[in-house]
Amino acid sequence: MNNFFNDYDQDNNTTSNTFQNNSSSNNNGRYAEEIFSKKIETRNRTYYIDVKQSVYGKFLKIVEKRKGKKNIIMIDSENVDEVLAGIQEAKDVIQD
Repeated sequence: MNNFFNDYDQDNNTTSNTFQNNSSSNNNGRYAEEIFSKKIETRNRTYYIDVKQSVYGKFLKIVEKRKGKKNIIMIDSENVDEVLAGIQEAKDVIQD
């Protein structure tokens, strides 16, 4: 398994171990190229759901911002289905 979480995530100014490409800069100096982004604004929080591409592969990044604080979850592409299945199970429990 690739070690996806070891570098600096320049896009969100956090030390979160994201895929740094030290070779040619084919992504305009960014460490991981954003290939999808969705912003979800709720009453108290803002969520960002991003799919990014690095030299190591694709990954899902979920950011929650609330009152100046930021929480980040990064999910390797090979684990997305399992994590989403767990979230769906939790959703089913909430809706019962």
